[in-house]
Amino acid sequence: MFSRVDLEIRAAPGIGLLAAAPWGIPAILFLAGATHYVWLAAPAIGCVLAAALAFLRQGLLRGSRTLSGIEVRGDSLWTRSNKGTRHQARVASESRITHRWLWLRLDDGCRNHTLLLSDRPGFGNTDPESLRRLTAWLRYRQTERNDTQRPAFR
Repeated sequence: MFSRVDLEIRAAPGIGLLAAAPWGIPAILFLAGATHYVWLAAPAIGCVLAAALAFLRQGLLRGSRTLSGIEVRGDSLWTRSNKGTRHQARVASESRITHRWLWLRLDDGCRNHTLLLSDRPGFGNTDPESLRRLTAWLRYRQTERNDTQRPAFR
């Protein structure tokens, strides 16, 4: 097991499009409905703004609280923001690992972060070796839970 992982997160417009899609699809539907019902333009504008914000934060890594890296030291995971501040974080049970994709929900005490990490062409926002090490650490780490609780990853 690896005792140290340094994962740098790079800007990836493909990841930004995936992050914006849950807001973009309702925006299109609201805009289509706004042709008959003008009041549907208000939620459409809200969805467009939320999609733009998701694209900027996840895809282009804009924003002062956006994560720029993850560090693993022994049994603890640390997040690093664009400002350079570091916070110890917990991995939520809603996080998922698949082949070459890692969807993380992190709680660093200040706020919750949702990250989509990948090394796939067009979507790669991190180094493949660092992603492999982080995935191995997440899968094989010892967690403090009993057998009645649900598993950390599925």
